[in-house]
Amino acid sequence: MRRDDLKDLRIEAPEFDKSLKPADYLEWVQAMERIIEIKGYSREKAFKLAVLKLKQYASLWYENLKRTRALEG
Repeated sequence: MRRDDLKDLRIEAPEFDKSLKPADYLEWVQAMERIIEIKGYSREKAFKLAVLKLKQYASLWYENLKRTRALEG
């Protein structure tokens, strides 16, 4: 049976690091949105994928945000 979807296509999500250029961020978001759409990921799985792809300062920013929100309840 032929599959018509692309869920089995191996696609590597791009990493996002310390770039402060809005154009770089928007390019990353657009690439992630395309991958998430093709793969048919749920919102929860899409979020987890995005978090995994944060590197360097972007990852530190997320960890700090998570910690701050936990402290605030």
